[in-house]
Amino acid sequence: MSDFEIAKYDRNECLLCRRNGQVVGQVNVRDLRQEYFGGYVIWNLLVFPDHRNQGVGEALVNCILLNFNDAPVYITAEPFYDTEGLGEEQLTAWYCRMGFVQWNHPQNEDGKWMIHKE
Repeated sequence: MSDFEIAKYDRNECLLCRRNGQVVGQVNVRDLRQEYFGGYVIWNLLVFPDHRNQGVGEALVNCILLNFNDAPVYITAEPFYDTEGLGEEQLTAWYCRMGFVQWNHPQNEDGKWMIHKE
């Protein structure tokens, strides 16, 4: 983690991950504690292609889990379609390794939403 600098980008909870001053990834967090989910939702987790498989995504998710820990954290295993990223099955497996499990709830009809184990 010491290779990365993660900083809040704007008031909409966009976090940027930089390596040597260069942005290499980003993630958005939406505060839905008072709404639909009753927690935080990770949106738009993106690692730039030249920086994938180097721990950037894990650093971003871990930052969220450490700093948004007063309510459950949710994520959906829908891939970012750039033809180079992970597919749905690979994303699901990766999120499971990060401590997420399928969210067993009636609102999760398609089964794609996952919740972080507390």
